[in-house]
Amino acid sequence: MDFSHEEKTLYAEYVDDLKKRGFCKVDDSTSNQTRLLNRFTGDRLFPVFLESDYDRWCLIKKKTARFPGTRYLMKTLMHVVGEKFDPRGGEYSVDAQSCLSYVNTCKKYQPTSINIEIDPLWHEFWERLIADPVQRREALQWLAHCFQKPWERPSWHLMWPSDPGVGKGYLVEHILQPLLLHTEVAASYDKVMGRFSTMLETSLLVLLDDCKSSSDATQTKLKSILSEERQYVERKQQQGKMVPSYTRFILASNEARPLYLDPDERRWLVFDRLRHRVDASETQQFIAKLDAWVRSPGALDAIYNWFMGFDLTGFNFKHPPESEALKAMVALSVNPHEEFAAGYIEDNPIFMLADLQAAFIEDGLPRAHPSHVPHIMRKLGYQKSQIQIAGIGRNTYYYPMGMTKEHVQEHCKGSARVVQESPF
Repeated sequence: MDFSHEEKTLYAEYVDDLKKRGFCKVDDSTSNQTRLLNRFTGDRLFPVFLESDYDRWCLIKKKTARFPGTRYLMKTLMHVVGEKFDPRGGEYSVDAQSCLSYVNTCKKYQPTSINIEIDPLWHEFWERLIADPVQRREALQWLAHCFQKPWERPSWHLMWPSDPGVGKGYLVEHILQPLLLHTEVAASYDKVMGRFSTMLETSLLVLLDDCKSSSDATQTKLKSILSEERQYVERKQQQGKMVPSYTRFILASNEARPLYLDPDERRWLVFDRLRHRVDASETQQFIAKLDAWVRSPGALDAIYNWFMGFDLTGFNFKHPPESEALKAMVALSVNPHEEFAAGYIEDNPIFMLADLQAAFIEDGLPRAHPSHVPHIMRKLGYQKSQIQIAGIGRNTYYYPMGMTKEHVQEHCKGSARVVQESPF
């Protein structure tokens, strides 16, 4: 098909508009034909979309020209094979080995001014949120590092035990989200770890908002997520794969000990409990005043520029500062039930949960929550299995890791014979 110079000029203008609106062309595993991909919205559209869009564009421009065909219009669009989240890259990312191109889904805040005039309310907010000046600086350096070097994922994260309503949620949702653009709030660990969750691939910061788990498997998986720079992510209709993860975590909890922490814990920087300066009502009144400034023209630019200029001297994204609050929480992780159980297994190497609970009560302790017992026993080197024992039946037994089920059966049979032969 031959086109006039005027038509070619018009088509080039339309294609340039497509590119400015974020369109490229994609070939990936979700379709057997080339489609349009909008890198701003993530929408995938069949080429036939261009016919109606071209008519709409011509109507707005008050111009008329025949439709040249989808292949002609898509010829100079960037060709990609998928998406990548790359905080260091530009609009597109090219693999050095395969030369395949990807849309970079990591967006960056673009301040419209160099304003650095910070309202005193901003400083007061942080003084209220984290009273200790040393801990406050540690938190601000950690956040500033996310602004300045988002591609460097720290191996340690922030744990904020706190009273409800001190301003954590406001900070993430009304300040950090508009500036970092890739933040999430998760009310459960499943939101992060569940199948088809992409938080570990597409987020810079996740607020774990009072998440609870007594599952050993969940806490073990969380340890890997916190420290490993590559994570397995599975998308719908696509094969799962290992991807770089740049996600930082803030765990905010109303509990004194939201997680069991080991003595050698280096994945969390634990803070003193975040408290209200006066009470919840007074805090909300203060946040309302702060919010009025945050919403004013240029305020977000000022906060962004402030974080970008924050001094990172002494900050080590692979080595957390010392924390007395961490030591205190580790001490809380060793509870009376664990201490008692450590002595109990010396005389009772194989037992059932009911036996252990009875021993707790006999010693003056309350019954342990059934969901906490597996964690305690795992720390003590124990496992559990359902085992059939002749003459006794099928029950769940705790026994040392490495011991075989056959050994458990022989031990329990022997104990049963001793009981039967006892004259009392």
